[in-house]
Amino acid sequence: MTTQAKPLGKRIKDVVLVATLVASQALATLMGGAATTAYAADGDTVTVAQDSNYVTDHGIHLWTASTGVPMFCADPENQTHATAADNSGTVTEMTNLSTVNGHTYNDHDRAMIDYITYYATTYIQDNKSWAGVNGSDLQAAAQFAIWGIRWGSIDSPNIPYSGNGSHAKALAASKTIYAQASAFADNTASDPTVPLGSAMAFIPTNNKQAMTFMNSVGSISLVKTSANPTITDGNTECYSLEGAVYTVTDANGATVGTITTNAEGKGQLKGVKKGDYKVKETTAPKGYALDSKEYPVTINGKAVELAVKDVPQNDPTAIMIQRKMPRQIPQQLLAVLLSLVLNSKLATTLVITQKIIFQHSQPVLGL
Repeated sequence: MTTQAKPLGKRIKDVVLVATLVASQALATLMGGAATTAYAADGDTVTVAQDSNYVTDHGIHLWTASTGVPMFCADPENQTHATAADNSGTVTEMTNLSTVNGHTYNDHDRAMIDYITYYATTYIQDNKSWAGVNGSDLQAAAQFAIWGIRWGSIDSPNIPYSGNGSHAKALAASKTIYAQASAFADNTASDPTVPLGSAMAFIPTNNKQAMTFMNSVGSISLVKTSANPTITDGNTECYSLEGAVYTVTDANGATVGTITTNAEGKGQLKGVKKGDYKVKETTAPKGYALDSKEYPVTINGKAVELAVKDVPQNDPTAIMIQRKMPRQIPQQLLAVLLSLVLNSKLATTLVITQKIIFQHSQPVLGL
């Protein structure tokens, strides 16, 4: 006598199984990355590396920062300045700069200084002319223009060395530079090349005159998230954002450093000099495929924030089955479940209830 098997629906009554897949290697394409910028943070390590005189022993001083960019006096009332031999100090935002007489620079002033330090630094480093001058003449002209900002006019009699005949060439050029900077500050959208907030303040120790310079040392911050948090969030046995390693290379392909993510998917590389770089993942975290994309990044007086999203990796052999009821799972049911999962390229989460298997809350198979 043949015994009729119980209907499968009856055999799985009161049993709920959740099968979670680790996302597919074939589907593990990066869902886009976006680079945004943020102002440089306080505390960058910069010192005065070089100081010299312009033209004569009693003229403008020309300073160079340890990062290789020109520095400019922003506190002309203070007659004591930093030197390469006595070069320590603190780097901070220009909003924190106050002269020895308590003067501070307003938004319009700071935008002018951003413009001047950006173009003066760029043209000096590229050996190009601006307003008919280059090299040390350009640095001196930019210094005159910044002093003009301090006194509210490029024609102010308070500007140091403005009557020195040996400085006439730089002083004449400074009027053009000042006018261009003022026009830019009136409408900062007119020149998006200028990185607003890139001019930083250098406050030397021992109450020496405050200085300003273009911050050419930035950082790259990376934030990695899952493109499918429905299956990854809370599933720490299969997925983790911690341990991803991104290698940063310069324009010549040389490695300048790496970024390693923490449990929140965040990592940072500090002290990156001005220039163009590429960021690429070289080690993937648990549960995610290796990101094959390269992300171009430009450091230009700002910190860069790079946001990336990864699709979780799909490994059909890594299936986590969670029993919701403390009873024996019928072998036939388990076989059906595994067959469905292994033959479904799109399946992510399958929930088996009394009679229906749901995929993303939509019935796909009636039993």
